[in-house]
Amino acid sequence: MTRLEAVELATGVVFGGTPCEIPLGVELSPPAALERAVAPAVRSERCFVSFSGGRDSSAVLAAAAAVARREGHPLPVPITLRAGEVPQSDETEWQEAVVRALGIDDWIRIEVRDELDAVGPYARKALERHGLLWPFNVHFHSPMLEQAAGGTLLTGAGGDELWLSSSQQPVGRRRRLLQLAPAPVRRALLARRVAIDFPWLTERGRRAACTAAAADMLALPRTTRDRMAEMRGTRGLATAVASLERLAGDAGASIAHPLLDLQLWGAVAAAAPREGFAHRNDALAAAAGHLLPRQLVGRSTKASFDGLFFHDHSRAAARAWRGGGLPADVVDEVALAEHWAGEVADSHSLTMLQSVWLASAQRAEQPRRHLVEQLEAPRTDQPQMRELT
Repeated sequence: MTRLEAVELATGVVFGGTPCEIPLGVELSPPAALERAVAPAVRSERCFVSFSGGRDSSAVLAAAAAVARREGHPLPVPITLRAGEVPQSDETEWQEAVVRALGIDDWIRIEVRDELDAVGPYARKALERHGLLWPFNVHFHSPMLEQAAGGTLLTGAGGDELWLSSSQQPVGRRRRLLQLAPAPVRRALLARRVAIDFPWLTERGRRAACTAAAADMLALPRTTRDRMAEMRGTRGLATAVASLERLAGDAGASIAHPLLDLQLWGAVAAAAPREGFAHRNDALAAAAGHLLPRQLVGRSTKASFDGLFFHDHSRAAARAWRGGGLPADVVDEVALAEHWAGEVADSHSLTMLQSVWLASAQRAEQPRRHLVEQLEAPRTDQPQMRELT
């Protein structure tokens, strides 16, 4: 079970972390480092890729296909979830362009409707087995992990963080001057400037969220490598990876995240200018641009699956909730109930929905478990038989 602070449960955001050591002296180029990261899965000859058609999963698929062809292994099998009811998730055109460019024939496509709801069948199975996990939508990978049973599923997790942190982040003069102030002063000033104001937060909850976010902004990394070390060491990344490991174990599959490979981060850091790549697309191009269609590398759009997660199951759970089970000092339950009564729910609230659903499920299970224990317990009111001698 993922342990979340009250403010993390209320915002759906995991704060904090410790800078990660980005390797120095990596002699591999970014493309070579990426291929090195995918190679173990490819060589297992049962390699699958969680493939959305976005830049990150496409880069992983392309690198795995390159290694497979060069070394004579079976090509990786992309696995794609398609949700016809959520138009914002439609990446069919991009997916087909990538698969066609890579010359891949074996492609698993899974149609989904409400199975991936935040408290739908896949989420419930994970919640009942492991308790609350973060992020709330980690079960998104469960159908793909089932297909990958006995093999390894590669994901594009960490791509956003890698490309963003290795790119230029302009810092104004005021922010640089702020770094000269003592840490408590910096934290207080930053907290005033952070905008976290979900409608269900109490005033105390809003202040706590802004303070937690400000604490994450205290450091001002001087180099690209420092910035990457901060990003790679976030608690959020570590928590997500741990959650995915649990679900992979349930499915009898292995899971790996090549874009989180430290050697790759070291190679990208070494290839980046001191201030970082001019644009995050340049960072992606440095690692996999030679393998991907040019228009994919330069695209600025990204699919959204949010419509999958607040579906019929979530709406029913929200209607059934009568309050309780949440930190009252940071969550305004009336405002939260009103928010969930709307047509669309902010995904930041769905960790709370899973939490209250789990608590309700556990309460319902207790009487049943007690009855089973009574039925199975040996009767003590029966006359005892004894052996006659």
